[in-house]
Amino acid sequence: MNRTKQITTLSLLLIITSCATQVPSIPSEEGTTATTKSEVIEIAQDVLEEETPSKAPFPIATKPLSKNDRMNAVAVGNTTPDGIVYQTDSTQLSTQSFKGKYTVIDFWATWCGPCVKEGPIFHELSKTYKDKNVQFVGISVDRDFARWNQFLQQRNWQGNNYWMGMAEEEDFFGFAYSEVELDPGQLGIIVGLPKYVIIGPDGKILHNSSYVKPSNPKFMDLLEEHVGIK
Repeated sequence: MNRTKQITTLSLLLIITSCATQVPSIPSEEGTTATTKSEVIEIAQDVLEEETPSKAPFPIATKPLSKNDRMNAVAVGNTTPDGIVYQTDSTQLSTQSFKGKYTVIDFWATWCGPCVKEGPIFHELSKTYKDKNVQFVGISVDRDFARWNQFLQQRNWQGNNYWMGMAEEEDFFGFAYSEVELDPGQLGIIVGLPKYVIIGPDGKILHNSSYVKPSNPKFMDLLEEHVGIK
């Protein structure tokens, strides 16, 4: 019996014991009556053992992680959590399949102006380094899968393009969060796009920021620093 159950049992027994002298009789399962404290306590113990399972028949719900927790989980130096993304043909793909190469990820959405502007530059970089041990991956957080898919076709965006949607329950979605100043002196966590992430072949997070974009020459410095290409 675990400690919580013990405490509950003791509390109930104390109440029953204190009241036992006031109760003339308690029917037992056999049809007889219990008139003493010891008999009352024995019956109470049997009831608790029968009605309290030793193990829950279903998983106990845990408190969902906060945005701050998810953002901290994907901080530089941590190991990339697993996640599920979708290809244009709707098939699922585990993000663990990215392991083995350096992975540069562009988190974006079709409704994000800077994302749409930087996207072609990001894709050109992927062509430049196609023979290197690095892969450039675009992951959309658009709510509408069909809209994202149509956008790719209309713009003829090639390369490794995947859709995740607003899957905020996924630990991997933490990459899309950024801490910003919403009001003077007040910080908040939002989906800040575009967001660029660099992950090592072993899954270690090397870079996670929205401040340096592909159109900025410093983006090449980041690749040189973390991936060794320029």
